Amino acid sequence: MTVSRKNFERITRFAPAIDWLARQIRIPVIGRLFFAPWFIGFRRQEMSRGRVVPLNVELPVGEGKVLPSDLLEKLVRKASYRVVFNWCFCRTGMNCQKYPQDFGCLMLGEATRGLVEKGVAREVDEEEALNVVRRGKELGLVHMVMWIKGETHLLANRRSEAHRMLEICQCCPCCCLALRNVKHLKGAARERWKGIGFTARRGDGCNGCGDCAEICPMDIISIEEGEARFGEGCLGCGLCASHCPRDAIEMISGGKDPVGEDLFAYFEGIEIS
Repeated sequence: MTVSRKNFERITRFAPAIDWLARQIRIPVIGRLFFAPWFIGFRRQEMSRGRVVPLNVELPVGEGKVLPSDLLEKLVRKASYRVVFNWCFCRTGMNCQKYPQDFGCLMLGEATRGLVEKGVAREVDEEEALNVVRRGKELGLVHMVMWIKGETHLLANRRSEAHRMLEICQCCPCCCLALRNVKHLKGAARERWKGIGFTARRGDGCNGCGDCAEICPMDIISIEEGEARFGEGCLGCGLCASHCPRDAIEMISGGKDPVGEDLFAYFEGIEIS
């Protein structure tokens, strides 16, 4: 059953502790104890999953291909019910100083009606929901579309309705618990958290300033011989490109997954219409 506003406020204050626990995923025994119930579950259909949709950078998209922003808007328009959290769990709990703490995640689907009834979120129409996505883009936040098993226990009307909700987070690199800790996932779990077919590549003009390496949530960028070097595992979030002072990083179509035509292709079993 949906958590009450008072209890959600209490849980928000524990965000730093939750962040610490999430980082323990790296430790084999302790990590599994935390990892199993919250991130992946024991049954395949209950695996948590997430996709990064790059909106904060210009992307070269070939003729006949849809833009990432089109994919998100299609998702929002398809939903039969939409709510926006009254505050961002991560930014409020971590006391973010760079981005607005009252700019919360967008939740889609019938299973989120209880969030409004409990005073945790407010209902929005289609246009206002789209404006939330656009505002996140303006702020330079990372858009992560997620379904997390642990969250459904707290946010869904009933556990049996967990498949009737989907989350569009507006994530900042400094405080977002998912963005900060996805790099610690291993094996099959790591494969459940991907981009949608874009990856970062160094272009012309790099002077090795290191801004990209500092902001990369996956820690895959290093500075060698005065230039940025990109390793494996790029999420395609676009943070490095949007923060490069010389515009020397470009986002290209590529990686393990091709750019899809519908975000629902990445979230089998989820119903929000």
